[in-house]
Amino acid sequence: MSVISYRTKMDRKILEKYAIGKLKYKSVNAFIDHAVQKVLREELGADTQALKIAQEVHDAVLKHLPLKLRPASSGEEKEMLKELGDLKSGKARAVRMERDFRHSPKK
Repeated sequence: MSVISYRTKMDRKILEKYAIGKLKYKSVNAFIDHAVQKVLREELGADTQALKIAQEVHDAVLKHLPLKLRPASSGEEKEMLKELGDLKSGKARAVRMERDFRHSPKK
């Protein structure tokens, strides 16, 4: 493991507050290491032929996905508004999801 000097343009206390407090990294160094690895993977791996093909397949599947939108019934709308109210009031922290759109629709 080698050491590289890093001087942030952000205030160190703010960086620590967000990296450790909000994002739950063990240290600022762990946060910086993860960020560097992520950028390197994205920047260096984006030009590979396999990723380009995977992106094309992904786009084609999304384009032809049998997804049909319809207006909510009055009962469904009431339930959604109740869930929204719970979310705004703090009673709920997440919205319930009936199913995942990545899978085939219910029949």
